[in-house]
Amino acid sequence: MDMKVSVVLALIVAGFFPLTSLVVWQLNPGVSYTEETAVEVALSYMRGAPTFRFDGIPASVQVVKVETVRSPWTWEVSISFECRHSGYGDRTGMVLAQVITPHLMRVTVEKGVVVEAVIDGAWDELAQRSLG
Repeated sequence: MDMKVSVVLALIVAGFFPLTSLVVWQLNPGVSYTEETAVEVALSYMRGAPTFRFDGIPASVQVVKVETVRSPWTWEVSISFECRHSGYGDRTGMVLAQVITPHLMRVTVEKGVVVEAVIDGAWDELAQRSLG
């Protein structure tokens, strides 16, 4: 193959990929990591987590604060809620005090994924263990 033809073909192929990437990105820009998305992810996680799922009171859920964390696309979402009994996690079979218990869960969402969830600074909701 002629050297000029090879160079021209190489330039065409090399120029094709960035153009293709740009067109694909415009058609499907992908996931947008925003504060609003982080709040939605945090609330969804909290509602499905063992502590809230066990006896959480849906009407008590409130987003208290959203803070940007130093990592890119990362937020800490603070959510308050109440449960009908004391304690954390799935408490099936335990003897529980029947008292409305307020909680504050801090959920860290990074690129749309929950990477940390701590209740009252005392309970690791992801690992289901006490921090103390």
